Amino acid sequence: NKILLGLVAGIAVGALASLAGLEWLKASIVFLQPVGTAFIRLIMMIVIPLVMASIILGAASLGDLTRLGRIGGKTVVYYLFTTAAAVTIGLLFSNLIQPGSRINLATRDQLATQFSREAASRVQLAKKVPSVGDVLLHIIPRNPVRAAADFDLLPLIFFSLVFGAAISVLKEEKKKPLIRFFDGINDASMLIIRWIMKLAPYAVFVLIAAVVARFGMGLLKSLMIYSLVVLLGLATHMFVTLALLVRFAARLNPVTFFKRIFAVQLFGFST
Repeated sequence: NKILLGLVAGIAVGALASLAGLEWLKASIVFLQPVGTAFIRLIMMIVIPLVMASIILGAASLGDLTRLGRIGGKTVVYYLFTTAAAVTIGLLFSNLIQPGSRINLATRDQLATQFSREAASRVQLAKKVPSVGDVLLHIIPRNPVRAAADFDLLPLIFFSLVFGAAISVLKEEKKKPLIRFFDGINDASMLIIRWIMKLAPYAVFVLIAAVVARFGMGLLKSLMIYSLVVLLGLATHMFVTLALLVRFAARLNPVTFFKRIFAVQLFGFST
C-alpha cells in the first residue's frame, strides 16, 4: 500500500512540476533522485550473497550426489525450454504491440542523448552471438570472485552448485559448520532485504516523480503500456507455458496447482 501510494504521489508531483513549469520543484526532485538510485543499488548489493547462500544450502541439503545429477539434468532441460518459451512470448508481444513506438520524437531524442553510451555498449554486446560451446564454457567460471564482481550470475550459480555438492559429501563434523555459516548468510541477507524494502515507497516516489518531471506524461503512458505488455507476457508464460508443464510433466491439474499457490500466497497454507 505504501509503495502504491508513493507511486501515485510521485506521478502527481512530477506532473505538477512538468505541466506547471515549476523549475524549483523539478530541481528538488532531481536533487532527491539519488535516493531512488540508492534503493536500486542496495537491492543489487544483496543479490550475490543471497543467491550464493541459498543455492549452496540447497545443493548441500540434497546429500546424494546422484540425486543432484538427476535433478540437475532435469533443471537444465526445464531451464532451456522455459527460457526459449519466455523469449518467444516476449518477442511476439513486443513486435505485435511495440510499446516503445508511442514515445514522442522529442522525448526519444532526449533519452537517446542521455543513455547513448550505455545503449551503444549493449548493442555491441548483442551483435556478438556466441556459439553453443562458448556459452557452455562460459558457465564454468575461471574466477568465481570475478564473476561475482561482474554480476555474472550464471557462472556464479554453477560454482555455488558445485561447492554445495562438495559440502554435501563432507563428513558430518565438517559439514555442519559450513551449513550453519551459509544458513546465517542467507538469513542475514533476507533481513537486509526487509530493511531495504522500508525505503521502497520513498524510492518509488522519487524515481517516478523524476521521470514525469523531466519527460512529461507522454513517457509515463509509454511506460504504462510497456508494463502492461510485460504483465501480459508473464501471464501468458504462467498460465500457458507453465500450465502445460504442470499438466503433462507433473501430471497435475493446472487449476488445482494454481489454486494451491494462490492459497499459500494469500493465507499462508495450501487447501
